[in-house]
Amino acid sequence: MSASDSSMNQLIKEWYSAQSDFLDLAESLDERQWYAASSCPGWTNGDVVAHVVDLEARMLGEVIEHEPPWHELPHTATSNSKLTEIGVDARRGQTPDDIRADLRRVISLRHQELLAGQQDPATIVNHPLGFELPLGRVVQMRTLDSWVHEQDIRAVIGQPGNLGSMGAQSTADQLLSGLPMIWGKRVGAPAGATLVVSITGPGVLREVAVQMGADGRARACPTPADATVTMTADWPTLLAAFAGRPDAGRIQTTGDAGLAADLLGQLRIVP
Repeated sequence: MSASDSSMNQLIKEWYSAQSDFLDLAESLDERQWYAASSCPGWTNGDVVAHVVDLEARMLGEVIEHEPPWHELPHTATSNSKLTEIGVDARRGQTPDDIRADLRRVISLRHQELLAGQQDPATIVNHPLGFELPLGRVVQMRTLDSWVHEQDIRAVIGQPGNLGSMGAQSTADQLLSGLPMIWGKRVGAPAGATLVVSITGPGVLREVAVQMGADGRARACPTPADATVTMTADWPTLLAAFAGRPDAGRIQTTGDAGLAADLLGQLRIVP
């Protein structure tokens, strides 16, 4: 097995684990939980499930032609929110059982397609929202999206879980990979400034450091003895900050107060 085969195989395993966990949760929802308002503006938990169905169906080439009543959907203010709303609104007339059955179907078909398809993660493919990216990155993004939405539903129904699953670990890696962009471009830290981010669990334990270079780009670096800013939080809290969800707790910072304040205002990287 080549290096690229091994990498793609792992990405598929992580994707399938996240999809299977999401399916298990969707199938456990009773009617009250299904129609409860989610933490995603304008959506119920059932709408969140329909969203995951729609994006995986799009990866299979199944695109629904539908025009929602936009005047009734004030949460669709951006082009991306409109695009993701189409498949959700088109499924609002379906029963929960119908949507769950379609979720099982698209996960199974997509899994078969990934296993039988191109195994080079660098292969350029279409993202379900209409742009092109390497296959490996698209699979990672679908893992993150489904796992984050699993957590959205769990938060509403009061059933925390799967914080250390394969989907959780993949999501943490992807979110933390965005720290150089946040520290370098968004915060604009001065040359030499270092940031250390510590995730204290449950489920995910990480410590990552980045340093701003003289060229204006931040890069991963060894953990310094005295960081310019240190940010520490538990995993659900940091996830909420990265994903723009309601704060689940407090993020602690030490070091340069001005840079820390700028950092806390720039953490969201999940659309």
